[in-house]
Amino acid sequence: MGMQLRFSRSWGRIGAAMALSLLAAACSDDDGTISPADANTMTQALELKVGDSVATKVVGELPQGSNQPDEPTVALDDDEIEARAGSTLDVELVFTTATGVDLSSIFAKIGDASQYYQIPVSGGSKRAVNGKAGVSYTVSIAIPPFIEPGTFSIRFSGRNAQGLNSNAVQLLVKLAQGGTAPTPTAAPTATPTPTAAPTPTPVPTATPTGAPTPTPTGAPTPTPAPTATPSPTPVPTATPTPTPGAGSKATACLNPTLDQIGTRVEQVIRSTDGQSGADLTTTSDSVVMRTTTFKGNNANETESTVQARSQSNPEVNSDSTTYSYTRLDGTTLKIFGVVTEAEAQGFTITTTISNEPPAEERFDLSPGQSYTQSYTTTQENGSVGGFQIPPTETQFTVKTTYVGQESVTVPAGTFNACKFTEDATATFDGQTSTSTATTWMAVGSGQFLKSVSEGDTNELVSASINGEPVTGN
Repeated sequence: MGMQLRFSRSWGRIGAAMALSLLAAACSDDDGTISPADANTMTQALELKVGDSVATKVVGELPQGSNQPDEPTVALDDDEIEARAGSTLDVELVFTTATGVDLSSIFAKIGDASQYYQIPVSGGSKRAVNGKAGVSYTVSIAIPPFIEPGTFSIRFSGRNAQGLNSNAVQLLVKLAQGGTAPTPTAAPTATPTPTAAPTPTPVPTATPTGAPTPTPTGAPTPTPAPTATPSPTPVPTATPTPTPGAGSKATACLNPTLDQIGTRVEQVIRSTDGQSGADLTTTSDSVVMRTTTFKGNNANETESTVQARSQSNPEVNSDSTTYSYTRLDGTTLKIFGVVTEAEAQGFTITTTISNEPPAEERFDLSPGQSYTQSYTTTQENGSVGGFQIPPTETQFTVKTTYVGQESVTVPAGTFNACKFTEDATATFDGQTSTSTATTWMAVGSGQFLKSVSEGDTNELVSASINGEPVTGN
């Protein structure tokens, strides 16, 4: 897939649910659709078969012709075809060979994907083509309903029983939404995607998609601010909140209240794409509901209702509900995973994202200290409209450094903040990418304030914890 499922410290234990809700609501676009231009995601979404023989996926390039006199030759009746999302496309391939040897496999590859399909075959329909022995096979391509209108290419080749590979032919598929005439409209380019493409995605680490290390995103907690001065307004005596750590340690930005049953956090975050300037405003209402288990781990479950809206690109608007699973052990927040339920094009998409071992967010750091963690993030997808998207895995290695405290200004105000940097390496589908992120969190409340990653910016517009607004200095 085109995304890496990692969210940085910037979203917090409650904000993490918000980030993943949009991430999981779609495979590559935040409205729950897949762009035909995303070859890797299309390869995971489409199912190919010949008769009852279903294709498997193999990492690498499409097998090349053997350049032997007896190798088979493949041909298509048409090199362009129209299809609709939610339908099955039948493609007839005709192979000829001087020896008349049947095929053993048919290969197919979408665009520049990192994998190709291999379908074991036998028999076929015999036919003569230009005086040569020929055999015809029909490749059925099941196209899910959540594929956007657009165009994608798919190349075919084959291998005979003697182990000789054929030439390759390319088919251009012009795809329309179910029930509409084909339209060559390209997929929206400003879709916020938590995985790769730098778009205003609610996932602060705009690189695929994807390995979570959320951090407390809370609003002010009823605990005295580290530099509290007498004020005519009485300081709320609310739930106990952590006393800022000695000096400028990161514990000053750890707020255990955010992990307590019953805590409610409301926040609005504005995201801006560094390249296009596209915007996204994400509003979330999160409540820590109960203690339960997730993948065999004891965790607190937080329910979040999330709404994402973009003025510049309304096609990415989405609504979802997420259930995030975290646990605070001393000064370490463990992030086990998230379950997201999202509505897209009339279908309910349920996605489960889990970390093994759990991703960790540590606050026992002094300025300049770092820690490195490695974990695997697995995304499991429920069926959508009768189509099953296979699970995916991404391996992450993340180095987190606590820089220290400094002042930062965001739409919500000016705050004393803890500054963190993250350097992440992600390996997905045999391909490795890197990303960096810088995040600021409020001293005292532990509220996410701002993150910058690969040119994309996320900033806090407003927030409250248990009804108390988060305000600056």
